[in-house]
Amino acid sequence: GNPWRQNTYVVVTDSATILVDAGSDFSKILQAYRRIADGAFNIDAILLTHIHFDHIMGLKSVLENSECPVYVSAHGKANINSNEWTENHWLNLELGFDTSRFVTVKNGAKIKVNNETVTFFETKGHSPNSGCFLIEDALFTGDTRFAFATGRVDLKGGSEKEMLASLKVIDGINYKLGYPGHGIPLDRKSVV
Repeated sequence: GNPWRQNTYVVVTDSATILVDAGSDFSKILQAYRRIADGAFNIDAILLTHIHFDHIMGLKSVLENSECPVYVSAHGKANINSNEWTENHWLNLELGFDTSRFVTVKNGAKIKVNNETVTFFETKGHSPNSGCFLIEDALFTGDTRFAFATGRVDLKGGSEKEMLASLKVIDGINYKLGYPGHGIPLDRKSVV
């Protein structure tokens, strides 16, 4: 929950607790965490599908309350403090992120989070820093693909041509459920 209806995911596997997109208020993230995990707030990694403001609104608070790395595309890391690339004119967030804990990932990268392997897929089109993360058989699609829709391409750096190529990339990934940046989960029957 947030007014932009962006999804933030707390993913717990056998070996890792991972936060995907920190767009919610920290109190909401903490609530979700406490529903599925015991003890103090402790996450092993943060994954950013892209850096638009609605996906990073709670990031500062999460970083203040954790010591984990943040995985993001190179364009995302380089531009996380840019009002222009974060589309921050909508909300005017206080940016100024310390990127020393940010780790850049390239297309096809295998990220080790404890004993969990997370795969990053570059899926430009919605933005030049968009990507999807595969955790086991769950694909976190950010704003590239939604149930019954695709991401918009009319924001800064958006590209219909890149979006179409990215949708083909997603079609080639073996996943059971997709978890988009907005709306309900998707499966192979609910894609356009």
